[in-house]
Amino acid sequence: KASASGLSLEGLAAGSALGKFRGTLSLKDWRDLQVSGFVDALSVQRMGASVHAPSLPWSANLRGPVKLSAQVGSSGFTALVAEGHVDAQPAAGGIPGSGTADWKYDQKSGLLHLANSEFTAGSTRVNVSGTLGASLQVHAVTQDLNDILPAFPLAGAARPESLPVSLKGGRAELEAVVTGPLREPDIQGHVRAAGVVFQKHFFDLVESDFEVNRLMLRLDKTEIARGALILK
Repeated sequence: KASASGLSLEGLAAGSALGKFRGTLSLKDWRDLQVSGFVDALSVQRMGASVHAPSLPWSANLRGPVKLSAQVGSSGFTALVAEGHVDAQPAAGGIPGSGTADWKYDQKSGLLHLANSEFTAGSTRVNVSGTLGASLQVHAVTQDLNDILPAFPLAGAARPESLPVSLKGGRAELEAVVTGPLREPDIQGHVRAAGVVFQKHFFDLVESDFEVNRLMLRLDKTEIARGALILK
């Protein structure tokens, strides 16, 4: 419905190669945009390719409610704020991934905020909260360190064929804070791994505080256990 005071669309349905949307749209005074609805079958890999982002190794389809508000003018959208909840279900075409997240994007700050976020691929689970590119709280648990190999290109590094360390009947757990841009992050936290194999040598436990970035790696309060031998 269009009038001199604006535009109102109910039962709006749209689809493309990226995914589907159904919901409502209003444009009050032909300036104040409000969109509310539900997205479905939104392909993570196709979405990344559409904005020329690094190729994502994980495949998933996203669905969930979304809200958007913005000012519309001759220069395009301003004061845009978008938020919602997303559920990710495994899809064909890559490494199947699943998860869930609450998110909010603010155009003025250019920041994406994440809360109650969880992502699972293989035997690895990652929980994330905070602001992408500023400060993220990360908790990760894995039983196979090779699950992280596909993530190397996202940080601007070449994907190695394998890692020099692996797990045998154990698991690794990470608590960390990631600050700065994703291509040059500074990561500080604590790691604990049980059942570690390094250069064919088995260790019952490896545990340490750490800080790592492009220029340095610092370890602190490190403990390594092998049988009755404990090194600190």
